Amino acid sequence: MKPRKAPKQTPEQPVELPATPVSTPEAPVHTEPGTPTVIPEMPVSPDMQPVVTPIRGEESASADTYSQEKPLQPRPGGKVRRADYRPAGVTPVHVVELHDYAEVILKEAKTYPKVSTKLHTTPLPKLEEMADDQKEEEIAQTVAEKKTVEEAPAPEWEPIVPEAERRTAERFSQKDEPQRQEDKEEIVPPLPKKKKKFSIMGEEEPDNDPQEDLPEEPDELDDYQRPSDAPSVTHELGSSLRELTLRLAVTGIVTVLLLALGVLGEMTSLLPEAIRFTLPTQTYLILNLIFLGIASLFCWVTIFNGIKSMVSLQANSDSGVAVAAVAALIQSVALLFAPESVASSSVHAYAALASAALFLNTAGKFSLIKRIRHNFRFVASPDQKYAVQYFDDHNTALQMAKGCVADTPAIAYQNKAGFLKHFLSLSYENDPSDQSSHIIAPIGAILSLVLCIVYYVLNQDVIGAITVFAAATCISVPMMNMLSVNLPLARLSKLATRCGAMVVGYPAVEHFSTANAVVLDAKDLFPKGTVILNGIKTFGGQRIDDAIVDATALMCATGGPLSDLFDQIIKSHHDMLPKIENLSYEDDKGVVGWVSGRRILVGNRDLIKAYGIEPPSRDYEEKYLLGGKQVVYLASGGDLVAMFVLSYNSDRRRAAELRRMEDNGISLIVRTCDPNITPRLLAQVFDLDEHGVRVLPERLGKEYMDLVEEPDERVDALLATKGRPTAMMRMLTACVRQRSNISVAIALQTVAVVLGFLLVAFLACYSGLKQLSTAALLLFELFWLVAVLIVPRLRKP
Repeated sequence: MKPRKAPKQTPEQPVELPATPVSTPEAPVHTEPGTPTVIPEMPVSPDMQPVVTPIRGEESASADTYSQEKPLQPRPGGKVRRADYRPAGVTPVHVVELHDYAEVILKEAKTYPKVSTKLHTTPLPKLEEMADDQKEEEIAQTVAEKKTVEEAPAPEWEPIVPEAERRTAERFSQKDEPQRQEDKEEIVPPLPKKKKKFSIMGEEEPDNDPQEDLPEEPDELDDYQRPSDAPSVTHELGSSLRELTLRLAVTGIVTVLLLALGVLGEMTSLLPEAIRFTLPTQTYLILNLIFLGIASLFCWVTIFNGIKSMVSLQANSDSGVAVAAVAALIQSVALLFAPESVASSSVHAYAALASAALFLNTAGKFSLIKRIRHNFRFVASPDQKYAVQYFDDHNTALQMAKGCVADTPAIAYQNKAGFLKHFLSLSYENDPSDQSSHIIAPIGAILSLVLCIVYYVLNQDVIGAITVFAAATCISVPMMNMLSVNLPLARLSKLATRCGAMVVGYPAVEHFSTANAVVLDAKDLFPKGTVILNGIKTFGGQRIDDAIVDATALMCATGGPLSDLFDQIIKSHHDMLPKIENLSYEDDKGVVGWVSGRRILVGNRDLIKAYGIEPPSRDYEEKYLLGGKQVVYLASGGDLVAMFVLSYNSDRRRAAELRRMEDNGISLIVRTCDPNITPRLLAQVFDLDEHGVRVLPERLGKEYMDLVEEPDERVDALLATKGRPTAMMRMLTACVRQRSNISVAIALQTVAVVLGFLLVAFLACYSGLKQLSTAALLLFELFWLVAVLIVPRLRKP
């Protein structure tokens, strides 16, 4: 039997054994019948290797000495105590030096308790059945021990064991023999399958598997989808704005230089003689080409995008500008081969017109990005925002707008919003400038090409035909196309900032310009301080203070203008208010509720009568209604307690916005629990038309309250405010007005393009190209530019 693995001893503390063997009397070993002979065996850990510590100096002996010794036999008549074998890892391990194996082993075996009849041995766990962490520890420890053995080899000692004991031990260890054979043949067991973050020595980093899927790169940011996207969107908008600023500066400078060259080149008589001869025609044409080339180079994105959209039959606001720039470049190159025609004023260079078109197009984009960045600050701010929306329930909207809206109702309201989504996609959505360019740009390019061919057929002049094509394309460009939309939207954005609101762009203008009604709570119309208590008239002998506390609790539970009034009476001591039960509002009458077993009534005389309480006479009541005052009765426990004389005053800002809404065809719908708030009262207080005002009944008012009580988690970022009702009212009327202003600007642009093309075609075919001077075309464009800027401003948003 080969020795099992024993724990390793450090060489600094060897165990010294006697130099000569100690004689022990032999004794027979008595065993029970049927019980196999048991030999003493050292239980050790299965993962240990035997390590021998050499004996120092004179204590060491040669290997021949030990090989000649006879095994120690038991003394006759003596008894050997049977050893008790326990599973590995439970019994303490005794470490001995292999100097006199037999004598020491027998001596140690005497100290063990008796073993049971059946010897139980625990098989060693197989490698594949171990846990992953145990496998890794065994492999690492085996490799480390292998290195130690190779560095410091030691002689291997085999013990002398009797033949009977050897056969008995082999019988119990047969099932472990294959495993020991594997350990003998392979010192290092096969490594398990490679796992993630596994290292034999604990220091090496695993190599990447080439077949492993590497993490994909994050996609580009398409839209503002969560608050964490705010830095990326801000950076993108800032980068676009800086690029457009540079482009705007370059195209502006180039346009000014080309305008000066064009006008002075055609009016050489105005120049001094010294300058007139120092600026020859060839130099003038080269400068035109260089400056236009610089402007086109900085606006290459606009030109490429416009041509690409034109080819794909999806023309946009860049298409007309791109065609004009390319035509002007072709003309500038062609004129270099015919400078005499320019010197004689037979043809004119139109590089200044193309550069001006690029400059105005860039200015429109600059205004667009600047507005988007300004709006994004509102959207990304942590403040609570309210989104303006339409009632999506058509049947409910019909009932709400009954009597005040003649057409299909489009009722707007505002509610708390958690996140404003689709901000970027809505901001960059197509506007009327793109829609008009979708038709004007291809038609203008085709007609310009036809005019070029007709001129060549009539005159057989290549340079003249190219010049006609350049003039027609430049005049067919709606110069103010981008600005005609973005300038009104920029003014609308500034107005929204002053009101504490945000309008995303033309999609919001188009969406909310159809609004014909707005629903508000009465508390939004009558804020704190607008309802004034003029006096209190008490009845009976009840305590007025207790009744007022009960009425305050009732009105605070219902809300509305009267809640602020009663709250002022108790000086905001809400801790003294009792609990309200069975609260209800009766249409056009008032509020009913129970407090501490008493029924509390707050309303008009019709409510008091309905519950069997006799109100004061009409004559008595009318004495307090002078000057537009209103009265509210308070009853408690079936008795009339008091009468409150109230005045409802208008807020100047709200009155102005309500009248502006009425002028733009937007009616007012009010939800209230105050019986005094009627269409007639609202018309008197705010100077409105009574037919454009509707007070909701209790059932519909509850529909509105259920809708606005819970905030919407994600809402489209069209129109949003910070909660002020005046901001919503102001922005709705502004959307209605600005849509008409934008429509007027687009119409003026279309008229300018049509008239300009007809003018160029007529002069080219009947009067020649001399009349199509750069100065004349610039004056024509300047006139329509001023018209597009001024006319929409006549009607303020």
